[in-house]
Amino acid sequence: HMGVKGLVRDARSRVPLPNAIVLVHNLTHGGNERIRHAVTTGLLGDYYRLLTPGVYQVSVLHPKYLWKRRRVVVPPWDSTTLSAVRLDFHLLKLPSEGLSEEEVAYYTDASILVEDDIAELTASNVVQR
Repeated sequence: HMGVKGLVRDARSRVPLPNAIVLVHNLTHGGNERIRHAVTTGLLGDYYRLLTPGVYQVSVLHPKYLWKRRRVVVPPWDSTTLSAVRLDFHLLKLPSEGLSEEEVAYYTDASILVEDDIAELTASNVVQR
């Protein structure tokens, strides 16, 4: 099976996040085409998206969490490639009082979200309840 698969979980508790939306953009050959069929995570926070070989940007959204996106390369299939590329996401829960405009700008900055793993941010960078 070619494509991507993984788990979407809460960054702190590691609890699975069902019903998160997984969106994919095809970046192959310098493009940025959204694949129109989004998938939703299952009860255990699991997802699978069939994809052809190429470069993709995978975004995960959940109404109670900060969204996150990551870049992934799906290699050409061969006899040693028996599974989809594993791409897990750990999302930070939004505080009940919300975020300030500065915090929203920081956490939604594409240069941070594309490559960094939000789960590794220190507690000092996160709004405390």
